[in-house]
Formats: sequence, C-alpha cells, structure tokens
Amino acid sequence: MQMMAMTVAVAMLSSFGGCKGSGGGADSVTWYNIDIPSVKIAPGADAAVLVRFIPREGYHWNPEFPARLKLSDPGSVKTPKADFSLSDGDFKDDSGVGALSIQVAAQAAGQTALKGVADFSICNDKECRIFKKIAVEVPIDVH
Repeated sequence: MQMMAMTVAVAMLSSFGGCKGSGGGADSVTWYNIDIPSVKIAPGADAAVLVRFIPREGYHWNPEFPARLKLSDPGSVKTPKADFSLSDGDFKDDSGVGALSIQVAAQAAGQTALKGVADFSICNDKECRIFKKIAVEVPIDVH
C-alpha cells in the first residue's frame, strides 16, 4: 500500500505542467506523457486548448474508464464548465491517445494557466493502470 501511495505521488509530481508522468515502482517506468501545446490568444478571443494523454509504447488510452478533468483554477480565462468527463463526451480516443479539447475565452492580457486534476487509465493486453488526481496545468499566453 505504501508503494502504491508513492507511485501515485510520483506520477502526480512528474506529470505537472505536461511533463512525463511516472508510474513509479521498482523500475521507475514512465507510463504516460501529458502533451499540452503552448497556447497564444488575443484578449477577448476564443481558442481551443488540446490536452493529449499519450500512453507509453505498448499501451493505449482506456476508452472505457470514466476519465475526468476537474479544473481547480481557470486563471484569467473563462471556460464553459469546470468539469470535463468521458460520460459527457469531452474525452476522445484518438488512435490510442486520450484527447480533451477545452474551449477558452481570453480576458486580460498576460500569462495565465488552467489548473486542475485528471483521472484516466491506460491499458495493454495484460493490464490496465489507473491514474487519479494527476496535476494538469495548461499555460496560456494572452497578448
């Protein structure tokens, strides 16, 4: 149980800001990468932000797991909602990669970020791995 708690903590810390997340364990395998392209938007404009959950080689996004992203801080942009889920059709399976598009409306000029936590799962033919409360930060440049 202690190893599992450490695994989740390592995954949470390593995945912050779109970096690679680690499932921890004895071999410190990297299980996924959260890919977030940089977003530049003019004040008053709308844009779509794409968050991609890329599993390690040999694994795929689990389209049956109730994936979710809950925003805790939208920064200085507005979003249509704070909770995104598979059941609402927000997450898509893009050839084994999880994809979430978040519509944002820029307010004030400057650097900002959407911050939240995600729950998702990746699988291969033998196992599925579940990741809970993984920190996600989407940097946005409003200029």
